[in-house]
Formats: sequence, structure tokens, C-alpha cells
Amino acid sequence: MLKRLTIENFILVNRLDLHFQQGLTVLTGETGAGKSILLDAVDGVLGGKLTATVIRPGATKATLEATFTTSPALEQWLTQQELDPSDELVISREVSARASRSRVNGVLVNQHIVQQLREILIDFTAQGQTSTLQQPEFQLALLDRFAQSESLLVQVRAHYEDWQQAKTRLNQAQQQQQQDQSQKDLLRQQYQELKQAKVSDPQEEEDLQAEQERLLHTVELTQHGQMVYGLLYRNNPAIQDQLTQVQRYLTAMSTHDPELGPLVELSSQALVQVEECARQVKHYTDQLEADPDRLAQVEQRLRDLKKICQKYGPTLADVIAHQQRIQQQWQQLKGTSPVTQYQTEVDQTLQALQQVCEHLSQRRRQAALQLEQQLGASLAPLGMAKARFLVEFTPTAPRPDGQERINYLLTTNPGQPPAPLKSVASGGEMARFLLALKVTLGAAIPTLIFDEIDVGVSGKVAQAVAVHLLTLARERQVLCVTHQPLVAAMANTHWRVRKTVTNDQTQVSVDALENLGDRTEELAQLAGGHSAQQAREFVVALLEEARQLQACGKLLN
Repeated sequence: MLKRLTIENFILVNRLDLHFQQGLTVLTGETGAGKSILLDAVDGVLGGKLTATVIRPGATKATLEATFTTSPALEQWLTQQELDPSDELVISREVSARASRSRVNGVLVNQHIVQQLREILIDFTAQGQTSTLQQPEFQLALLDRFAQSESLLVQVRAHYEDWQQAKTRLNQAQQQQQQDQSQKDLLRQQYQELKQAKVSDPQEEEDLQAEQERLLHTVELTQHGQMVYGLLYRNNPAIQDQLTQVQRYLTAMSTHDPELGPLVELSSQALVQVEECARQVKHYTDQLEADPDRLAQVEQRLRDLKKICQKYGPTLADVIAHQQRIQQQWQQLKGTSPVTQYQTEVDQTLQALQQVCEHLSQRRRQAALQLEQQLGASLAPLGMAKARFLVEFTPTAPRPDGQERINYLLTTNPGQPPAPLKSVASGGEMARFLLALKVTLGAAIPTLIFDEIDVGVSGKVAQAVAVHLLTLARERQVLCVTHQPLVAAMANTHWRVRKTVTNDQTQVSVDALENLGDRTEELAQLAGGHSAQQAREFVVALLEEARQLQACGKLLN
């Protein structure tokens, strides 16, 4: 509940220090007296948009401060935000030409924190306030509050989060599976290419190069081989013949000198080696022949190996090692994909989500029927007895707030089908609809503010508006700006707002009308259209009726 509001140097306010009570408080005054300034101050201290233009001329800054009583829920929220949960909650805001700062219990906070507090502490309702009410999300939130479906909503959000996480895991697994398949395709392509290349010997390229060199010089090698063979074996004198003579001489010499025996052995070995060399050269030369086909094969194979080495090398040893790695990677990628498992998780979490969404939908549809009946009954005394209110459900895919969208439909004229609020309700009708909705929903917010919610109504309808406001004020604090004497007469607390001019400076002041005579005079001014005596008699009757209503509790059920 709002206990105190202090305003300094704000628009036309020099300083105001207002203390609020439980029940229905009305603010009256002439048009332009400054009633909206007070509401702007409440809005501003709770995070409403303010600029340096709100600073009173001649001042350097504007200061707003609101004090609220706390509750267990509010204390818990403050603790979660690491703010001091004291007996009172003090919210202040300071606006200068350079900056705007807000504090909660003396701690500097951002506007997001203040906006969250606003939603807990105060609910503003003004004529023409239809844009928010026309939003499907806001309508759904109101229905859920009426249905008391908070616990189901928590379950829906939890199951929705599980479903989203399962889908994320599935998507990641599918992406990984696609990447693995691409990798497998690449490995398969490389393996087939290497398999066709038949690379197994790291020395193959060197051997082929040697064979290529021999094939390119076959004629030269044959000629030289023949010359070597001739020198060793056929020429006259041949090396073999000369070594034979050397051996014969050394053998003869050794008969006279035994120390020459080793030389005889060496000459004998040399003769054997020359004969073996001649034999192998002869064999080699006989085997040599020009083979263009084989040379072409060798050169083609060398080109193929060069390409393979360029892709997977640089050497054949590297190519062979790469082929082995491919086989290992292929074995690793042959494991079972988790996609099937994750798809099962997605299906299971979706099924769980749909089940709790169905429970929530049933709760909402049951609550919608009750809301339609109760709101219809609340609209009747407000001059809208023929109005019909319906909640339209449109199924959707599961979301964090359920599996349907809703739309509030209204018809104010018999024979006309229900349609969205904005297309069927006038400004006055919408104001009364908002009031009836607040009464029906029984808002849990401790302080409700109504800004001229009764504009355009009179007589019994105005009295019904007054009874609705008094009904709301039984269990919470209600502040209402009004021009209706029927409404103002119901107030537990009556303030008059007026402008005064002192030393060419205009300022707003607020008077608490505690004296019956002052209040009677103010209500008579509101009544207007009567003679002074008739107005006073009318006001006295209103005050007596209000006293009786308050005393007997004859309010809306």
C-alpha cells in the first residue's frame, strides 16, 4: 500500500507531502487544477518516462519519493534482488538536466528494477487505456490470474524448456551426423583413390626412377657393357689372359721364394673376380633390350605417383601413413549415431509438454466461462446490461505460456456478434469495462489508481461506478481522480486539488477535506447545475447513502 508521496519542484508543485490511507481516496478539483500532476508523480517515481521539462522553473532538479508498506511476497522479491527488505519500501527518483536516478531503500538501481516493482505495487487504469488490454498476451495473463493457474504455468515453462533443450541436442546431433557423413564421403573418396593407386612400397618411386634411367639409356649401356666384356675376356690381349700370365709367372717365382705365395693367391682371386665380372657383364648385356612400352608404363606410373604425393604426400611414406589414418578415422565414424536417441527425447518431452498444456487449457476454459458470467453480471449495473463478453480461444503450437491464444470479444448491442474490444466499445464503455474487469479479477496488487474512469456516465451508472470502486476498496487501497459527486461521496478520504498563484508563481496544492462542511461544499461544486440549496441537499443525500452503504456492506459480491 502507498503510505506517503513527497514531491519537490515537479512541474507546478513546489513541495507536497501526502499521506495515504487504506480504502477509497478520491481527488477532485477543477479541470486543469493539477490532479494529473499527482498521478504523473506516482507514475514517474515508479519508472515512468520523465525528462528535464518536469523540473519546476527556477529549480535545478525535481525529486519524487514514495513510501510503501511491505508484504512477505515483496520482502522475498527484495531479498532476491539483494535489496534491504525493511519494514517500509522507499522508492525515490531525482531528475536533473543531465541525469535521472532512482533508488530503492537508498540503493541506486536501474529502471528495470523499478519497473518490476511497479508491477507489484500499483495498477493504473485510465479511460482510453485500451492498447494494453487489447494485447493477447495481456489478456492471457489476466485470465491466468483469474484462473489461479500460476503453478501450471510454471510446469508448462519447465516442460517447454526441456523440450527446447531436447530439440537443441537433436539439432546438434543431426548437424554432427551431417558433418560425419560428409567426412565419411570424403574419406571414402580418398580411400578409393589411394586403393586404385596401389601404393604400398615407400621406395617404389626411387626404384621406378632408376628403371626409367636404365630404359632411357639401354643402347649406351649395351655398348659399354660389350666393351667391358671385350676388355675383360675377348680382346687381345684381354685382361683375363694377362692375369693368367701374371698368375703363371708368380707361381714359377714362388717355387724359388715361398714368400710370394700370398701374391699367387691374390692373382688367383683377381682372375676369378675378372671371370665373374665378365660373366655378369655378359649376362647383363644379353638381358638389355629397348622396351618403349615398359618405358611408357614407368613414366605414367611416376606421373601418377607424383599426383598422389602432391595430394597426400609429399612422400610415398606420407601417402601410406595417410591411408592408414583414413582407415582409423573410418572405424571411428562407424559408431552408432545418437540422433535416434535424441529424437526419442524430443518426442517424450513434447508429449509431457502437451499433457501439461492440456491441463492448463482446461483450467483456462473453465475460468473463461466463470469470467464471462461474472464480468457480464458486473457490467449490467454499469449501464451495459445488454453487453455480452466472450473469451475466444485459438489453438497454437506449444509455447512457454501454453498452446492457445485468446481474444476478449464484446458486443454492446443486441443482435451484433461479439468482436474485439477496440472495434465495438466506445471510450466510456471501455472505461466501464476496465472497471468491471478489475472488480471481477479481484486484482492482487495492493494499490489501484483510476484516472477519471467515470467520465461520460451519470445517474445510476455513475452510482454503479461508485459502488464498484468501493467494492475494490474493501480489501485494497484505491485512488481515484473523479468529477462525479456520486463517486466522490463514497470516498473514505477526500482530497481537493487546486492551483494558487503567489508572487506570479503558479503552484499546485492539495487540501484534505476532513471537515463535513468543506466536503459538502466541494461535492456541491461538483454537482453543478443545481441551485446552491438544491446542490447541498443533493450532496447531503449522497453522503448519507454512502454512509449507509459503507456501514451495511451493501456492495458487489
